[in-house]
Amino acid sequence: GGWAGALRAPRLKLPALHLLPIHLGMGLLALPLTRLFSRGELSSAVYVLLAALAGFLGGAYFPVASKVLGDEKAGPLYAADLAGAAVGSLLVGLVIIPLVGIFGACRGIFVLNVWAAAALFFLFVRQARAKAT
Repeated sequence: GGWAGALRAPRLKLPALHLLPIHLGMGLLALPLTRLFSRGELSSAVYVLLAALAGFLGGAYFPVASKVLGDEKAGPLYAADLAGAAVGSLLVGLVIIPLVGIFGACRGIFVLNVWAAAALFFLFVRQARAKAT
């Protein structure tokens, strides 16, 4: 994902708009997992495929976000990305899953990603309107 994002990011005219499908993809990936986990219908191959897809989407995010903020902010962005991943994994594993379970955590991931996509969309619309005037 990082490789694909790094190849594509320099050519994007509206990079913030390309963050939307990544967020929606992560959210939509999390939602069906709640049903599949509850039924116990996933084979090992499906788990590997879903993990690879989530890794691809997550890896594609950083190069595009770096393009949005500008290359000079890539270092602080990467530091924030690593810190957020560390805190998020600890928080989810030690607090959220014990409190709400894996299904609640997947639903939370869905909600957060859809919310982030909506926020990006409205930010994009606002910037487009500002440029038009």
